[in-house]
Amino acid sequence: MSAGRDHRELSELLGAWALDAVEDAERAEIEAHLATCARCRAEAEEHLAVAAALGNTAAQPPAGLWERIAASLDDTPPPLALEPRHRRLPRRLVVGLAAAAVVLFAGLGYLLVDQQRQIDRLQAALLDDALARAASVALADPDSRRAVLRSEDGTVQVPVVIDATGTGYLLADRLPPLPEGRTYQLWGVSADTVVSLGVLGPEPRLVAFRATIAIDALALTDEAAPGVAVSEQPPLAVAELPV
Repeated sequence: MSAGRDHRELSELLGAWALDAVEDAERAEIEAHLATCARCRAEAEEHLAVAAALGNTAAQPPAGLWERIAASLDDTPPPLALEPRHRRLPRRLVVGLAAAAVVLFAGLGYLLVDQQRQIDRLQAALLDDALARAASVALADPDSRRAVLRSEDGTVQVPVVIDATGTGYLLADRLPPLPEGRTYQLWGVSADTVVSLGVLGPEPRLVAFRATIAIDALALTDEAAPGVAVSEQPPLAVAELPV
């Protein structure tokens, strides 16, 4: 391949580079580009992670494999003149093709894993977009109830809206991330009853929940993961809901 590739061409080679399936000149060009391109470095790390996962399930092909396969095809003597239905492939050719198939399926496995990662990211983006649209509809509905969960010092402020069906949306993207092993948990308060409305994780963003009872107030706590049935923590933020 010719030298002087642009960003797009080098980016397309990253998957092959991670599988050590590029020529020396290509490898040098790609690695020089990675030294200056943060975007490609991040993509290369993803490719390397997938390649490492594949390495746990399939052996790395030995050096010179393709050359030996080609040689076995080139110098294999012609088969004996038998009837077509009895003709058998030479053993060296069968072994060579089997080895080639191992490499081929390893490559296909990488492509399938990479495609699935892309599909998962796309589906997550679509779900986030659908959730944002649903929250926007609830905010625009005059029958929805709106409030802001606030801490005593006012540093934590989390908007929330609950539509007429009891589906709520918590705009929690401004909450500070919690340390490992901790999670935010949302509670609904009705008279003397307190129920969990959801375990939100350590870094929530836009969260949907379902108010199964008529609630008068909301509270947010910091709990040990994976959440608790009854909280003993003081609330980080609270909000009274309008009637």
